[in-house]
Amino acid sequence: MIRYNTNIYKKIVICFILIILIMTIQVVKAKNLYVDTSINSINNGLNSTFFNKLQDAIDNACNGDEIRVYNGLYNESIIINKTIKLSGENKTLTIINCNNKNSTIYINAKNVVFENFTIKNNFNKKENIGLITVKNNSRICNILIKRCSRGIIIKNCNNNFVYNNEIYNETYGIGVINSNDNQIFENIIKNNNITGLFMSDSENNILRNNNINNNKFGIALSFCRNSTIIENSICLNQQDGINIYNSENTLIKTNCFNNSKYGIGFYSDNKNNTIEENLFKNHEIGIYSNFQSNLEIFNNFYSNVSYKISIEKNENNKFNINIFYSTVILLVFIDVLIFFVYYKRSINMNKNKKKKKR
Repeated sequence: MIRYNTNIYKKIVICFILIILIMTIQVVKAKNLYVDTSINSINNGLNSTFFNKLQDAIDNACNGDEIRVYNGLYNESIIINKTIKLSGENKTLTIINCNNKNSTIYINAKNVVFENFTIKNNFNKKENIGLITVKNNSRICNILIKRCSRGIIIKNCNNNFVYNNEIYNETYGIGVINSNDNQIFENIIKNNNITGLFMSDSENNILRNNNINNNKFGIALSFCRNSTIIENSICLNQQDGINIYNSENTLIKTNCFNNSKYGIGFYSDNKNNTIEENLFKNHEIGIYSNFQSNLEIFNNFYSNVSYKISIEKNENNKFNINIFYSTVILLVFIDVLIFFVYYKRSINMNKNKKKKKR
């Protein structure tokens, strides 16, 4: 009697089923979708689809697709819940106008790219958010946001890049809330009634090469750690250029502060912060701190600042070379004057020698 090995037959059957499944699976390629207000929603074939509403295109997209949006006015608020790239044709001519009181753009997917749009609000300026992202690894760039209560909010997410944006709002420009390892750079943030850029309960974020002007407060940090603020222009803010509350390990380096009440203000319990190689111009106080430990201040420059550094209730602070422009200018003037005096004297002495020889 012949005995069959049932295990071998099971393996053969499983392999056969897997081969059939692999053969029937089609490779799904990323496709382009297009949005244009001037057309009806139609299927154009050739792996491309046209829509006249942004949300319709998003709903019909798959992860990895790109949605290209032609110039026009889009009166809608959208939710991006897929990993897609959404690109406007022209930043100033591709306009998304909010039609509700909450948020215009809500990003609820990882690895989203959102670029080249104007976002504005005509519904309720007191409550509206231009754009909010709550997922990781998004890129938000080349966006113009105006007439919203809050411009861009990064909340409970990490590793996002926000750059090359212009934000003119009513209350806040950019907000980072309970989010880590984000980079915010090369943005223009101005004319906000409260704060240009604020961060709270966040770590390891980098703010670099932003223009933050004409706000009540330029940058505000609260309960943050390991923040890096470098190479920013922080000018014409009514109160503090940078306002720091209960934060630690902040590096503030090579920034330009101009025409604020205080250049930098530290409040409550701050620790281990460094202020290095910054320029302070036209302030009542350059650097103010009312409670601080292990604060390091060195190699900063001051011009037309009434009180360069005001420190109280602080421990273990270090100060190195801090240069006051008025002193430098005076010393240079004295050096130049001495040079000309000696130069003129040497000329006169040579003339007198020649006369004696004759």
